[in-house]
Amino acid sequence: MEDLTRLALHALREILPGSTAGFYERRGESWWPRLLDDRISDDLRGRLEQGLAPETPVMAQMIAQQAPVFIDDWDEAEQDIAHTAEFQAVALYPVGQGGEIVAALAVGLEAPGRWDARSRGLVEALGRSFALLHERVAAAEELQCQRLEAQRQVQVLSAFAQLARHLLRETDRYALIRQAQQIVLSLLPRGCAVYWEPEGGLWRIRAQTGQFGHEDIQQAASAGLPLDMALLAGPWATGEALYQDRYAAGTDIAAAPQSQMQTAASLPLKVGGQLIGVFVVGLFEQRTWTQADRTMLDTAAQSLSLALERAQGALALADRTAELERANRDLQTSNEELEAFTYSASHDLRAPVRHVQGFAEMAQRALDKDQPGKAREYLGVVTGAADRMTAMIDAMLVLSRAGRTEMRTQSVPLAALTQRAQQDARMEFPDQAVEWDVGDLPAVQGDPVSLQQVMTNLLSNAVKYSQGPAPARVRVWAEDRPGEVAVFVQDHGVGYDPRYARKLFGAFQRLHTQAEFPGTGIGLATVRRIVSRHGGQVTAQGEPGAGATFGFTLPRP
Repeated sequence: MEDLTRLALHALREILPGSTAGFYERRGESWWPRLLDDRISDDLRGRLEQGLAPETPVMAQMIAQQAPVFIDDWDEAEQDIAHTAEFQAVALYPVGQGGEIVAALAVGLEAPGRWDARSRGLVEALGRSFALLHERVAAAEELQCQRLEAQRQVQVLSAFAQLARHLLRETDRYALIRQAQQIVLSLLPRGCAVYWEPEGGLWRIRAQTGQFGHEDIQQAASAGLPLDMALLAGPWATGEALYQDRYAAGTDIAAAPQSQMQTAASLPLKVGGQLIGVFVVGLFEQRTWTQADRTMLDTAAQSLSLALERAQGALALADRTAELERANRDLQTSNEELEAFTYSASHDLRAPVRHVQGFAEMAQRALDKDQPGKAREYLGVVTGAADRMTAMIDAMLVLSRAGRTEMRTQSVPLAALTQRAQQDARMEFPDQAVEWDVGDLPAVQGDPVSLQQVMTNLLSNAVKYSQGPAPARVRVWAEDRPGEVAVFVQDHGVGYDPRYARKLFGAFQRLHTQAEFPGTGIGLATVRRIVSRHGGQVTAQGEPGAGATFGFTLPRP
């Protein structure tokens, strides 16, 4: 179409020497220059590029007559087109398409001041030929646009099909949006894409591909934009896309002189029928959004919404799966602890009960025989057995609370928990010297009270099983792993036989006698219960006489 128009303007200059020509298109209600003669002054060119209103007399006359218009004795003031005083006569030839006038071929004469029969005939003849060719070329371009639209749709659907396949690995909302931005920008001229969400009384950038045309603009946009900004507020309020062929100056911060944005499209994004944000594409050159462009962007927004809905469903499924896995682990732990409790109730508790019963009877017989010394000895055994029963019952209550106490998750500094656990160990074993080797410990997400219990139990165990004349050596460190933090406590004490490692974290399961290392047998069971509630796991390694290393993992949020 561009070449055809140039030929027509050149032909007018040839058949009407000294004439000035231009070609105008009707977009919306106004008239805009598509191609202007090089002879047109800069002042006139600037005026015409502002567009001609539909009520401009010469344009209104052509539309009313539906025929060519020839004006003699051109009057600049009457026609309300500044910088046209140099012309004496002006003609407009309408160009139609589909039964409507869509463009006009214009020519102005500096002299003489009137159209004669010959000049009118030349303009009409060339106008008829141009209008006929224009209609045919326009039809061909329309067909080409339809093909392009179909191709764009295929490209978009193909690209978003890949995005849907990627969804199997990616469920992060903003990562998916950035991929959609890359797809859209690959199908358009140079520009940038920004996804916004309302938060705290401002529009906030949540995903961006490409940069604004000026660093100051980027900084201001990153700080947040007002909620009434037209580029975003309109689509958010109506739920409909907003296409701007010429970016509306003064509507937001990007309209500043430094901005490169010339053309913009804003598309609301929905997930599950609810608006979540606005997907904006800005181009750095002026462009009329074609039907192919609009179809491509609409398809992109719809495909992205579907991808986000699937991602949301995948996240919900993952959360539910994780919740079920935690519930299964808790159930397994509870079953194991129930078995241990049953064994304890039938064995461990029965022994002190037998002691109480048997030695109480012996004390009674000693009193009957007037043997108070023996009676006191027997009653001492009874008291010890009762104390042992009390300690075991208290331990059961501690273990039970570890599984039922409400967790208050927050950021917890492991270094502070370790310092407190060291103090607790010193109070429990005041006569045992300890050489501590504590590495850099991070902050984790968890319940500070129960995690303190974990650290205190592990450090106290390390000191207990390292007792002796030489200082106990205890090392504490953490490892950063994908998706989790691992924490370890290592001692150089008596260790344990790896064949019995499974018993270590069981309730009331002991690998050493009460005489060797007093205790209730629920310390490590409590550790496992607390760590399991946090979504982590416990580990243990050791060898007899070579010490042991106990560890646990905590997932990252």
